Amino acid sequence: MSDVLVVFHSRTGHCRDLARLLSEQRGWALAEVAWPGQASYARCAKEAILRGHPQIRYQGPDPTDYDVVVLVSPVWCWRLCPPMRSFIRSMEGRLGGVAVVSCMGGSGAGNAVAEVEHLIHRPLVAKLALRQSEVDSGRFGALQAFADEVSARARSRHRPSSTHVPRAAIPAPAATPDQAAGASLRFSAGATPRASSARE
Repeated sequence: MSDVLVVFHSRTGHCRDLARLLSEQRGWALAEVAWPGQASYARCAKEAILRGHPQIRYQGPDPTDYDVVVLVSPVWCWRLCPPMRSFIRSMEGRLGGVAVVSCMGGSGAGNAVAEVEHLIHRPLVAKLALRQSEVDSGRFGALQAFADEVSARARSRHRPSSTHVPRAAIPAPAATPDQAAGASLRFSAGATPRASSARE
């Protein structure tokens, strides 16, 4: 696997700006989930309320080649936007780690995150919610901390695990007759054996 892929859907441009910023600053690959045709606001709202999954066109590299996929998605009617829902369903069981950046007018990011976790059947590796007003004004300093967390999780997913043999599994050398006799002498003299530490 490679490192991180940023996948976005954007209707107004806010999510596109966020995705491009992450891609440019971190050197991450970029991909877009497009909804063919320009859907009206009414249709977007209806699909969101009904939890629809419309046909989409994915433009980008194979998401299964990446350790972490960052989904940059708008929140519509307090729900995950339908095009991103369609993308997640199409990739069911084939994505590595998943992180989410939610962009919203007011609220609803919690609902969108919960649905993504339900669709991928596991917790996200990172999540961030931003309002459109924050993106418009450039006030999204939390984006850098989010990106740092994603990078760390991506590295941990392909870091080789070290081979560890528990100390209890390593047999102790057998005591010689002289050592056994010495131990008997110490106990017979009233010495109390030291209790072993839980850390040993």
